[in-house]
Amino acid sequence: MRFFFSLLIFISFSFSSKQIEIENYTVKYTGYHPLHKWSGTSSAVESDLLCEKNLKECDITFSIPWFSFNSKNDNRDSNMLNYVNAFEFPNIYMEFKKVNINTLPEEKSLSAVLNINGVKNKLLIPINYTLKDFQFTVKSIFQISLDDFNIKRPSLLFVPISNNIDIEVNLSGSLN
Repeated sequence: MRFFFSLLIFISFSFSSKQIEIENYTVKYTGYHPLHKWSGTSSAVESDLLCEKNLKECDITFSIPWFSFNSKNDNRDSNMLNYVNAFEFPNIYMEFKKVNINTLPEEKSLSAVLNINGVKNKLLIPINYTLKDFQFTVKSIFQISLDDFNIKRPSLLFVPISNNIDIEVNLSGSLN
């Protein structure tokens, strides 16, 4: 399946005396078949960040339209839209609840709810967060199972693609 994203986006959120600016967001998916692998990106990621004072309890939601994915193969991308039921569920959502931005450097993973194809699954997402001179980066690599989201796997030469899709996320910005 064609999965996940690359995007340059600039979004500002103000809370008390602190501000978060997300400047770069890249998400990439990689799918596998015994004959080849492929990757795709999205250039349209929207985020919503709601925080209590001093960034101690933040709810973060990311939304990615299926139609924005690009694997550099129009036929493959079009086929993917049918398999992921994108016409009925046009977006992917990932939600994080009660994230403490101040303690992120100590965290190795975050609990999230991923909503694909109208199916919600709770995942533990590994993260690597760094902060230096008020510039932050967040990196994550994880897998999802197509079966977990009721997505039928397409076949090539009567052999279905792998059930697992790799996801790679890179986010950077500033914290003032």
